Amino acid sequence: IAEVREYLGNTLLSIQMQHADRFERGENVLTWLTSYLPLAIPPAVLLAMYEASNVEGEWGKSLHDGWTYLCMVISFFGLAIRWAVVGFDRAGTCGSHARLKEKAVLYTTGLHSLVRNPLRFANFIVILGIALSTTAWWFVLLVTVTYCLCVDRIIATEEQVLAKKFGPAYDAWARVTPKFVPNFARWRAPEGRYSFRTVLRREHNGLLLVGASYF
Repeated sequence: IAEVREYLGNTLLSIQMQHADRFERGENVLTWLTSYLPLAIPPAVLLAMYEASNVEGEWGKSLHDGWTYLCMVISFFGLAIRWAVVGFDRAGTCGSHARLKEKAVLYTTGLHSLVRNPLRFANFIVILGIALSTTAWWFVLLVTVTYCLCVDRIIATEEQVLAKKFGPAYDAWARVTPKFVPNFARWRAPEGRYSFRTVLRREHNGLLLVGASYF
């Protein structure tokens, strides 16, 4: 019996180590991919802009301009989501990866009651609008895949810090709140007062970046 138990134990350990090695290899590949995939974006932008000029000739200037304005609305809607989150940030830590360890408040109301990472979601909406304005479907797909892969790595790191800092409170909130796609059925009114001054102080760069991108 002792020999059988030892054999089964060694077999189980071998299987676990094989899966761990496979997981580690997958993690290394994903890390490599997220490190170098963004380098494909700049040359892809030039090609997408070239295609956009051809589409303008096919659609006509009025229709193409209308599409661009619609994309701008999408991007500014993403900025509005950011402003709705940052305005209730009392501790000044929302979206600040470097200050996560200093974060004294776990936000679970307002937009944080719909999704655990509302700022990451808002950034995606902003970027999606800019990508759509090129009218190149492959560029939209490239940007979407690149963003999701990169932000997933960032979120995983941040959530480890938050889980360690807030413990059971974070686990209970994360268990019922989606990571990236909002669940509107879980809405809870935000706590505290909205500070437009905070938004003006911290969000002007985002507004300038979106304007420069469309220009």
